[in-house]
Amino acid sequence: MSKNYLLLCVGFYAALFILFTNHDVFAVADGEATFDYPQIGALLKFDADRRLNVVCSGTLIGAKSFLTAAHCVCGGMNPGVVGSCDSNEKQEGCTECNPVTDDYRAFFQGIGIKAIEDINIAPNYGKKMIGDIAADSDYATILLKEDVAWIKPAELASENFYNTVNDVSIAGFGAIKEFDAYSSTINGSYGIKRYGKSSISECIINEDEETHYEEAICIKKNEEDSGVCSIDSGGPVFLKKGNGNIEIIGIEHGPVTKECDEYGAINISSSVYYYKSKIDRGSISYNEKFSLVPVRQCSGYIDNCQKKEFRIAYETSKIFVTVNGTDDTIDSDWRNNYEILLDYKNGSSIKTIDCENQHIGTFKSCVVENPQQGDWTTKIRKRNGPGGEVQLMVTALVDKSLADSLRSECNFLDLPKTSPYRKAIKKLCELGVLNGVRDLIFEPDKFVNRAEFSKMSILTAEQAGIQFHDQEMNTFPDVIKGSWYEEYVQKLANKPVIINNEKYGHVIEGHPDGEFKPDDFISMPAMIKMVMQIFFPVTPNSRSWNLPFYRWYTPFLKGAQELPITPIFDRGEFTPVMAKKNKYHLHTKDGDIRFATRKEAAKALYDAYQLYISKK
Repeated sequence: MSKNYLLLCVGFYAALFILFTNHDVFAVADGEATFDYPQIGALLKFDADRRLNVVCSGTLIGAKSFLTAAHCVCGGMNPGVVGSCDSNEKQEGCTECNPVTDDYRAFFQGIGIKAIEDINIAPNYGKKMIGDIAADSDYATILLKEDVAWIKPAELASENFYNTVNDVSIAGFGAIKEFDAYSSTINGSYGIKRYGKSSISECIINEDEETHYEEAICIKKNEEDSGVCSIDSGGPVFLKKGNGNIEIIGIEHGPVTKECDEYGAINISSSVYYYKSKIDRGSISYNEKFSLVPVRQCSGYIDNCQKKEFRIAYETSKIFVTVNGTDDTIDSDWRNNYEILLDYKNGSSIKTIDCENQHIGTFKSCVVENPQQGDWTTKIRKRNGPGGEVQLMVTALVDKSLADSLRSECNFLDLPKTSPYRKAIKKLCELGVLNGVRDLIFEPDKFVNRAEFSKMSILTAEQAGIQFHDQEMNTFPDVIKGSWYEEYVQKLANKPVIINNEKYGHVIEGHPDGEFKPDDFISMPAMIKMVMQIFFPVTPNSRSWNLPFYRWYTPFLKGAQELPITPIFDRGEFTPVMAKKNKYHLHTKDGDIRFATRKEAAKALYDAYQLYISKK
């Protein structure tokens, strides 16, 4: 086996990438973007222009300890030569590993960019090989200058998994598409945190050799699995724990067979259990008196995340805003560079907080101490470059006693005590009909899609004692069999509308093309129709009301007004949907039918539920 191939195997993708050599780079092949696993971060490095670039991934294992791969900070070494950097046995071509601490930073979503105090490289790194496939002791512990006090550190492997059969998880910030040095483009998406699944396997190098190594965890990319590549190096191979934490069993290294996104590719990682006694975690305590609450998240192209609103309705110690994103070109004059702005609305006035955007690049962070309660807006400003994918995360640091109280009482951090919708949302939460979009966060102004409202409707109606049957098995071609929403849509599609012993179709009958369109936002009229036909059926084609603006939805809106079911709060009170300001209630300013929000959906169902049980 040639040394050139060994160099490819040992995972020098980060160094090669920075040097812009012609190499295929990928991120957690076939993985998906995620905000989960806050312990998993990115290792950043300044270039000559003081631009922060992502070079590897890693994991918080102590209050100030960040575990990554040694080759991430020793890219110039040649561990393919045994003893190449042993002080007693210098060999030709040896490059000492002396990383400049101040060149590096660690990034955590929802926390920010952290300065580094020291880099501790495994003492035996570069001195020998694991078999003929990878460098021994490929790990480094980075000491941060400050505690990451509100993230629980990941646990280290409790046993050696090198010769077991286990499903595992992987995560990292690597790129996913081919890098073309000649056109100076990457066309990838390194810089986005992705997660995937894989499985432990033997370290198969060729058809005649398959084995396990105590020092290594090998994983295989099967058909539906993910692979480890490029800037994913240093990230964890891990198991999910029942307490919500993760247990690291391997430190990602790189592929030893095939390209890392190919079916059957074998990836190797350093066994955490094997090196556990030599890994210094430092203090593993974290501040349990506070809860770090994800208030707002956005993942996608920058245009979709450029401006996002959120609300803080209770006392909060800090707000953290972080952005990590892609960079699709290596042209120094046209590389992506973002900055973060925060607006706080106080009555009619708006105060803008200009975050300290001292670093060039796509990784940014901002902290607001003792933020005021009210409405906030995050803005990502593109200062340079073509743009690309980003992940925006806003977190709030909340006293744990307050967080526990909100959870136990079905209240939410972004729902003020004075909200006119609070009573309805709280009741439906207590009934088990709905909950937050994330822990402690309701996002009351978020639109509801048709699948979500179907579930909310069924759960509310069943709490009221309404029965549903699915004997007729009415289905829609676009409702995925076995999906989380299938049973709710099917129950509605098979619920007949009976008025005076006459049948008027079913609660839902889909669009004219025969589809249900579960992912579409539900319109206000469609929402009211569904509520009425479940709880208080009306004749669909009735023209008993002599109204000049009659539409298909007029009978349902008129029926809701007479009950009344009033999901719309306007000018200090809940108003009927058929009031004179009808256009304001059902339409946008441009005249389009508007969509129902989570708070309006909750209020409509709450009204119907209360009226129904009062008439039983």
